[in-house]
Amino acid sequence: MDRARELLHGTMVESRSLLNRIRHRNYTELPNYQRGMELVSQANPVSFTSFTKRLRSHELQPSASFSGVEDFGLIVQSVISRRAALVIELSHLQTAAHQAEGRLLTYWPEENLACGGAEYASVGFFDVDNAPAWDTWVAFSGKALLSWVPGELVDLASKGIEANPEGCIAWYG
Repeated sequence: MDRARELLHGTMVESRSLLNRIRHRNYTELPNYQRGMELVSQANPVSFTSFTKRLRSHELQPSASFSGVEDFGLIVQSVISRRAALVIELSHLQTAAHQAEGRLLTYWPEENLACGGAEYASVGFFDVDNAPAWDTWVAFSGKALLSWVPGELVDLASKGIEANPEGCIAWYG
């Protein structure tokens, strides 16, 4: 995965070069991208099923993924609105007595290569599109999604950020 990350990061840098932009060259055609994706597919990641189910609840599942969508804000707002309604319904449980620890995370969907590196490194906290689990979504502003990462998942999310070659996910601030 480390080598794949290096190749994919190099591809992102190369794709932004003036010569490649003039040629209108698609980064997926670059040899390093193809080799990086081949390495990712050979990594044989562990099963993400149980972990991803805990942070991708059926009740909050968005109506669409970030792939090929133009209005990310509507998707995020629908998740936030449904979560707010659920919180009001469950407010009698006095969960506010627990102080939340964690960090804010920023994700730029339009910068995404969808290589799966962050998904693998974070054991499924990020999906193949590098999007954080929807149960953590807080807001969408401009072109960025803001998510809250609980304290116990900060190290796992950090591994995904480090494995992300294009830099479309980062800690806020």
